[in-house]
Amino acid sequence: MPQVKPDKTRRPVGLIVGVSVTVVVVLSLGGYLVWRAFPTATQTVREADALNAKGDYVDAYTKLKGAYGRAFTDSDRALILSRLAATTSNQSKLDEAYGYYQQLLKLAPNDYATLVSTGDLAVRLGHKSDAVGYYNRAIAILKQSQPGVYTKSEINRLTQQVAELEKQS
Repeated sequence: MPQVKPDKTRRPVGLIVGVSVTVVVVLSLGGYLVWRAFPTATQTVREADALNAKGDYVDAYTKLKGAYGRAFTDSDRALILSRLAATTSNQSKLDEAYGYYQQLLKLAPNDYATLVSTGDLAVRLGHKSDAVGYYNRAIAILKQSQPGVYTKSEINRLTQQVAELEKQS
């Protein structure tokens, strides 16, 4: 019986991105590409949020850690890091959560919510001078944004918090 050679013109090439899954090329065997589908970062975060809501922090953490290793973009990494920080904080692993927030700030240094959350966690950990720095950066961002009632009240709240922390130092 004659040996049939594979038709190399029909071999898929590159990454295929779909609405519900991201397809990743894993390896090439004998001229054929082998691939595996993984959930998108958004899907993984939704699943982890559902697990967190049930109090299943360990499974949520495991799911997020796996997704972080597969994240393609900085926005995916930032999304996953924010949930890792929240999940580890829920588990009372405050030092680990603080580390995730610091990694997140490297990806999004001017994100107001991350600065405030990092400052709040720094206060809980007793890093008052670090908290003052995060809060001051958040205040500067608010002052550059569109002025409004919320913005003014938030600036006042953070300014009072900074003043209290500086008194304690």
